[in-house]
Amino acid sequence: MNTLIQLTNKKIGTETNSVNARELHSFIQSKSDYSNWITRRIKKYDFQENKDYIIIETKKAGNNATLKEYYITLNMAKELSMVENNEKGRQARRWFIEIAEKYQQTIQQPKNNPYIYNLERENVELKRAINRLTYNQEKQENCINTTKFSEIMNKVQTKLYNQADEAIVLAHKELTDMLYKNKPLLN
Repeated sequence: MNTLIQLTNKKIGTETNSVNARELHSFIQSKSDYSNWITRRIKKYDFQENKDYIIIETKKAGNNATLKEYYITLNMAKELSMVENNEKGRQARRWFIEIAEKYQQTIQQPKNNPYIYNLERENVELKRAINRLTYNQEKQENCINTTKFSEIMNKVQTKLYNQADEAIVLAHKELTDMLYKNKPLLN
């Protein structure tokens, strides 16, 4: 998959993937001036700040003017690409759809992700161990007291949750590493 527009890691609402609207504007070759284009599109399609986009203001070095950079969610970028109604817009839209599909595959097919697959296997093994402990406790009441059993169960659950969090973080890192490769903007 070729990178058409560089993805950024700016948090917008609940999403962490975004693109710079200026780069999208350049790629889809809109004939409108950028600042007018983005403000008209936001107003016309009712996009909302901190949900669909964020604005980051920076000072230009030479004349100390303020530059507004709009970072937009992938869904907003996909919609803007679609409404541009030209070949570059369609190409960008298809690319955003491809990224979303690859992301969904990573989430929905944990067996393809070794971190999550191993976690699921360990989870099954832990459940079996818990069942054996429960059976032994019922069979031999003096084998382990209830308080000690509860402590062991809490430790097992804590370990399981920590491993799940770690696996999800590693899977997310693997995906973002794949998506955020710095490749030049293709025209």
